[in-house]
Amino acid sequence: MPELGYDEMECARCGGTFHIARTQCPHCGVNVYEPDDELGEQDSALVNVKNALRFPLAIFAGWFIAAFIGLLLYLPIRISQATPPTETFIAITAALTLSVGAFSGGFLYQRIHQGKSNFGVLSQVLFSVLIGVLVFLTESSAWSIPAIIVLIVIGGASFMGSKVADKMMRKAMINDLFAPVVESQKRYDDLLTKVGHDREVAERLIEHERNITPKATRSLLIENAIKRWMRDNRVQ
Repeated sequence: MPELGYDEMECARCGGTFHIARTQCPHCGVNVYEPDDELGEQDSALVNVKNALRFPLAIFAGWFIAAFIGLLLYLPIRISQATPPTETFIAITAALTLSVGAFSGGFLYQRIHQGKSNFGVLSQVLFSVLIGVLVFLTESSAWSIPAIIVLIVIGGASFMGSKVADKMMRKAMINDLFAPVVESQKRYDDLLTKVGHDREVAERLIEHERNITPKATRSLLIENAIKRWMRDNRVQ
């Protein structure tokens, strides 16, 4: 079978060759970059359904975690008090426990949703504040400035949870995007070290590998150049 040219590709269905710029095989008509069979359409529809359900699932999951963790931490401390607690005790306890739940809820919401939505973030903040309101209405009939401050802290914790999750995901995406480039640069520096930091020699070795495998990526060429240098210099 003749080798493919640098600007040719092979059809996965019929084995025919054609120019890489084409999006459809001229021999059998199959789409190259898009699925044209029923299974592909079903997979696409399934992905659309999952994306549609991700947002409401993220909201309800965030609400549940905010309430579950917040109250799980608050109630045992509250019940352990034999005497009626003071408003200061309630405010401090609610601030510490419900804020943890609010942060966790906002964090989980953003991790599941993985997108920007002011409505979603606001829903997490309001729900977390609502938990605090219910706690204060149950514990005290009178509102105070400390109680209002605590509600603001709880809402801020929920907002920060979503922002921290968003920042972590963005950092992970950037790392995934640039990791191959960084790794390639590290291997190139390794090659430079082996040839005495002579860039001309390093590039000549890389170009030699390109003549052998013209379709290889630069990262692979660098790796092959390192291996060849090690073989030629009998490095184990």
